Amino acid sequence: MEVSDAAGNRRYRVWIVVTKDWRPEGWRDVPRCAKVVEAATAASLSAEDAALFVEGFNRQMLVEERGLWAVIVPVHLLYEGDLRPGQILRSDRLLSSPISTD
Repeated sequence: MEVSDAAGNRRYRVWIVVTKDWRPEGWRDVPRCAKVVEAATAASLSAEDAALFVEGFNRQMLVEERGLWAVIVPVHLLYEGDLRPGQILRSDRLLSSPISTD
């Protein structure tokens, strides 16, 4: 599965999850089942940035043993209302400027 943004760059979201009765041995371990707590960041990340976040967070969780864990999920970025090649446009969808000049 190809996961990318509009420019073709692969993108990922990092999520904080809670686990029950699972003890990771290393920061790269992934639980078989977990409950989502929250997104770790508001934006999607590059592979490198996602890996750096997960490594730092999970290393700290190995020390603290709080039952929280960070996992990486590949995502597609979609823009509601964005145009597609070959799409026919009506004038009610077009703007000359998003800023009012009145």
